[in-house]
Amino acid sequence: MVPLAFVGRLPRGLRFLPAGLLGLIAMQYATANSYETVVAALHPVGALAIFLVAIIVARRAWRNVAFLKNSKPGG
Repeated sequence: MVPLAFVGRLPRGLRFLPAGLLGLIAMQYATANSYETVVAALHPVGALAIFLVAIIVARRAWRNVAFLKNSKPGG
């Protein structure tokens, strides 16, 4: 998704938020089987962060599509 966001010339927020999601997913993988309490406590926090960033990405993408649909001539 990240390379295609740059090729497709998406707005800045839609370019870098998927990269952040990728980093958060990597953090989830790293904290999934950790036996250290501090690191294991980050697992649910990471899940919430993934959920919130995914909502932000979806809302911005929806807004971008609606803007492009309304800005086309005759549409």
